[in-house]
Amino acid sequence: MECIHEVLARELKTLNIPYINKGGCGWFAINLIRALDKLGIHAQLYAFIASYDNFTEYKNNNSVDILQNVGLDHVMVCIDDRLYDGVGERKWSEKHWFGVRDKIEKQDLENALEYCAWNSMFDTDHIPRIKKFCNKLVTKYKDKVKQN
Repeated sequence: MECIHEVLARELKTLNIPYINKGGCGWFAINLIRALDKLGIHAQLYAFIASYDNFTEYKNNNSVDILQNVGLDHVMVCIDDRLYDGVGERKWSEKHWFGVRDKIEKQDLENALEYCAWNSMFDTDHIPRIKKFCNKLVTKYKDKVKQN
């Protein structure tokens, strides 16, 4: 059995979708977490604040839910305390996240994808490619990956 982290490190190099982290991160995250569920890998979605305006609003009222009331700047998938987005593994300590993050549920992200505005740099015509990539992970690695 191969570790999911090794699989993602290798497979994410092949995705190569323009601006996936500038408007497509939510689509990637929801499809990846669905694929991970099918592979039996426990993962969690995280929403991050990167813009100063959203950070200031959060800081002024840190009890607000960042998805519903402040807005989010990035969504990533966390597996074993390791973060992934559409380009690969990211570090918790990256400066531009302002240290503000909240776990979010799949249903909340699905609602946000349906009803909220996302960065228009990402071409939504790439969503089928994201889905195909994640479905391929399930087909290729079913019963062949492990959590740690």
